[in-house]
Amino acid sequence: MSIPIALTAPSVLVEARIEENRTGVGVMAGLPLEAPAEVWGGEISLRTQVRLPTDESAAFELQVGDIGYCPSTGSITIYSGPTPYSTELKPVDSYLVNRIGRVMEGLEQIERVRPGTVIRIAWF
Repeated sequence: MSIPIALTAPSVLVEARIEENRTGVGVMAGLPLEAPAEVWGGEISLRTQVRLPTDESAAFELQVGDIGYCPSTGSITIYSGPTPYSTELKPVDSYLVNRIGRVMEGLEQIERVRPGTVIRIAWF
């Protein structure tokens, strides 16, 4: 099972689903969230007040369209392409990231987000 969410910013609407696992439920408890975007290549991160441990899904290498939670920084991250650590087209994070969901529609709109753009994440 997964829960629908929306990520919105000026001229951006991304529909996604968050898994109902321990980390996903913990992140969902912190919604709605508004935070300025941090951009690192094909990675958009939003700092949260949520603090959760690393889980069994944790990985450095992710897939385009994955949504992750980084226990080291407390950030929610959306992966739209390669990062500076990538050697191929797959995103590679500098920290272990728990996979918590997937973008369903609008991934291409993530490229419009600039550093500091305020993104809202809420139930959809």
